[in-house]
Amino acid sequence: MLRDCILFLGCYFMAAAYGSIYLLLKYTQTELLGNEIEFGYFLSISGVVTIFLVGFSGVLAKKYGAHKVAALGALSCALGFLGLYSISSINWMYYLVAILIGFGWSFYYSASPMFSLSPVIKESEKGKYISLISVCVVAGTATLPVLYDIFSNYLLLKHVFQIAVLFSFVSIIAFLKLGELFQIEANLSERVSIKGINLKITKTEAIFPFIMVFLGACVFSIMMNFQTEYAENRGLNFSLFYFFYSLSVVICRIVLGGVLTSKNPLSPMPYLLCLMLFGLLVMIFNSSNSILYFVSAVCLGTSYGLAYPLIKTYAVKVSSENDRHDVLSFFTLSYFVGVYFYPMVAGFVLSQFGDTGYLLSLCIAVFVYLLLVLSRLSFSKKFFIKAAKSI
Repeated sequence: MLRDCILFLGCYFMAAAYGSIYLLLKYTQTELLGNEIEFGYFLSISGVVTIFLVGFSGVLAKKYGAHKVAALGALSCALGFLGLYSISSINWMYYLVAILIGFGWSFYYSASPMFSLSPVIKESEKGKYISLISVCVVAGTATLPVLYDIFSNYLLLKHVFQIAVLFSFVSIIAFLKLGELFQIEANLSERVSIKGINLKITKTEAIFPFIMVFLGACVFSIMMNFQTEYAENRGLNFSLFYFFYSLSVVICRIVLGGVLTSKNPLSPMPYLLCLMLFGLLVMIFNSSNSILYFVSAVCLGTSYGLAYPLIKTYAVKVSSENDRHDVLSFFTLSYFVGVYFYPMVAGFVLSQFGDTGYLLSLCIAVFVYLLLVLSRLSFSKKFFIKAAKSI
């Protein structure tokens, strides 16, 4: 249907525009004469803004309509990408851009799933829409890094941000059109206020998926944001990683995601984390082999692509129905902390110890992740055995 095509294309182009950030480290070093630490500061500032506004933007989407908030987010990102194209050195404008992109991405990220709440979408199809939007985001973010590599003989690196501006405006047009197609009505009586997250949930078993998603987000963020640096140091083609990593995530979520989340979400996790650890070790010991680079991309994409929805399902299952809104809010918060703040640490490690240093730090993170999963599986097994004996 036309309605669905416009929705998914809008989400895809917005994610494709945001994917230009994966080339920002290279741009910072080569065009702006900056370094990894300044790039880490950029992501941290953007992260602070995103985390601060993600709840507020969700309230605005309910009050004024998801289409308007998503379009506003795309406009803010467009201004940010235009700023990156315009600057020639690291200055206050560089960090203002971080604020604009953080603002824009938080608005889009909160508003996009709300299109699934439209009255024109059947209750049984809402989950499908959320999943497909997620797939569009993953596929979109890899687009510009791959396109830049293909046309690098004809494009300057700064032209990538011009394309990102164009993609953002395509998204704005699509989102505004969706207000009519999805019959989204503003609820002006909705109060613009944010209910604080109930911190008591951190004293329940939900604390474990919060830690797990944080550790997984650290791995995801470094793999995507520092890949150009890794590939350049090893004489590899970074677009190979972005393409096959994203392709693996998309295929796994479409083919296996629904099957695995319907069972015990923790059961497949040890295998997935071992696969993730294997992918990182391949990257550490790979000197310049493209086949090994492909193998690591598939291993990391497959493991992360399936681990994230499994942990999210686990977070919901271990929480009471009354706490689930707060649990999912805290889950998203933990994810963003890992995505935006660990790169600042990794940037320092990279400047001191090279790419092997931050890859080893990710191996440690995955090992801790694995220990947490095994501890919860052991606890669950003992609990069910005890329950069975009492019957």
